[in-house]
Amino acid sequence: MRENYAEGIKRFFITDGQFRRNSEWEKLFDRMIEIAARARDEYRLSHPVDTLCHNDPGFIEKATRAGVRRAFIGLENINPET
Repeated sequence: MRENYAEGIKRFFITDGQFRRNSEWEKLFDRMIEIAARARDEYRLSHPVDTLCHNDPGFIEKATRAGVRRAFIGLENINPET
């Protein structure tokens, strides 16, 4: 990501639909927060989330601090039978 940013790429889309279920999500966001702080608000992320992401303490706050400005909500997990 650092190399892309150095080339002028400032918008990123995280494609991992299971990001929140990764036991390391908080560490990953912490690293992205460091990068975002150095980018002085020029850096933006789009991120897929599931409908339960608000249940993880700090997830939404860290996502915002990491630069997430757009979230794509996966509605397929509202009804497990679908």
